[in-house]
Amino acid sequence: MTVSLFESEQSEFLALRNVAGQYSLWPSWLEVPAGWSAEFGPSSRGDVLSYIENSWVERQF
Repeated sequence: MTVSLFESEQSEFLALRNVAGQYSLWPSWLEVPAGWSAEFGPSSRGDVLSYIENSWVERQF
């Protein structure tokens, strides 16, 4: 079975954030896409997901 780049427990990840305040899990070895900035990491997948869960505030418009 093939593991996705975003599911590997052995890789390091970043927490990215865009101008709209949305977060994304991102492999640390990939270039950060335009419009996004690294907010946390590199760290384990679990640590980055915890950071995102604790940081992301849903905005009600």
